[in-house]
Amino acid sequence: MQALTIPSYETINVAGPQPVNVKEIATIAGDLLDHEPRFEYADEPYSWNLVADIAKMKKTFVLSDLATVSQGIRRMVEAEGLRV
Repeated sequence: MQALTIPSYETINVAGPQPVNVKEIATIAGDLLDHEPRFEYADEPYSWNLVADIAKMKKTFVLSDLATVSQGIRRMVEAEGLRV
């Protein structure tokens, strides 16, 4: 709801303080959905480490209670009405 009070258009990265990768996210979701994810690896994988700069988010919003990655994924799964 805090985002609705910003008087202008802003681009703000929204993320938690804990960096996670796609494999971790898929594994958490797979556990919640009782479905093991399958991973395919490229012969020459990209080796980018992208981490969101959340300084603007911290400055703009009052963040007293952030969810963990696992809690956030669980909430998304529940909101979509999928089994948990």
